[in-house]
Amino acid sequence: MDNFQEFIREFRPQHFAVGGLANLVINTVVMWLVVNHMISSEGKVSLLRCAVCVLLLYIVSSCAVALLLVPVPLVFILAAVVWLVGSLVVIRSVFELTYQGGGGILFLNLLVLVAIHGLVRQFTD
Repeated sequence: MDNFQEFIREFRPQHFAVGGLANLVINTVVMWLVVNHMISSEGKVSLLRCAVCVLLLYIVSSCAVALLLVPVPLVFILAAVVWLVGSLVVIRSVFELTYQGGGGILFLNLLVLVAIHGLVRQFTD
C-alpha cells in the first residue's frame, strides 16, 4: 500500500509534464472513433466534443486517483465508485444521451485503449 502511494506521488509530476498532452490527444481520437464508428448514434459527433469529454474524464480519473492516496480501505471502493459514476455522467451529459447510459461507450473506449497499449508494448519491448 505504501509503495503504491509513493509511486503515485512520484509519477504524478512526470505524467502531467510529459504524457498528459499525448494522452489527451490519443484518447480524443479513440473517443471520436468509438462514438462515431463503433456505437450506433443518430449523428456524427465532432472532434471538439470528444476532446471536451476526454478532458472531463481525465479530471474525474485524476480525482479518483487522488482518493487512492488516502490510506483507508473504504476509500478504495469510493475511488472506484467516483470513477465509474463520474465517467458515466460525463459521457451521458457531453454526448446528450437520452436512452443510453454511456456504459457501452466507456467500455469500448477502454477496450480500444487497452488494445492500443498492448500493441505499443509489443513494438517497444
